[in-house]
Amino acid sequence: MKLIIGMAKSNLSLKDCQSRKLELDFLRLAYTVQRVEVVKKGYLMVTTEKIKKRTEKWKEKYQLDGEVEVLVAKLDEEMLQSLEAEKEMNVKGMLVGTAGKKSEGQSVAKLGKRLLEKALQQYIEENEQTVAWEGEPPLSIQWDYCGKVT
Repeated sequence: MKLIIGMAKSNLSLKDCQSRKLELDFLRLAYTVQRVEVVKKGYLMVTTEKIKKRTEKWKEKYQLDGEVEVLVAKLDEEMLQSLEAEKEMNVKGMLVGTAGKKSEGQSVAKLGKRLLEKALQQYIEENEQTVAWEGEPPLSIQWDYCGKVT
């Protein structure tokens, strides 16, 4: 039995601490693929070519050879605008929250999560012939996708 794992990241940029967080997720994928025998490959779904280019540098930095494949989600203009609006609302909600006030559901990321996870699942299931894995995920990490190769 072999598993395919994946993470979907809806960041639209890599400013502030976003780059560091994404790099840690990238490393989680790489580490799991390298160290957990049943894991065949890892995928990272991102939103832009610019972000993908940054991850290519990490592949060199960490001496990876195909363990993690980085994909750019195919988002149309309407989806991108909705995602940008969601990100703006998140920032406003976080600012309200840090002021000690209720953010009234402003700080959520459901759209980005849903769009990218769906794109990730579709790509993997079409290209790796997998089905959703119902068992314990590798390293007990809640991967955005974990599938068994059929």
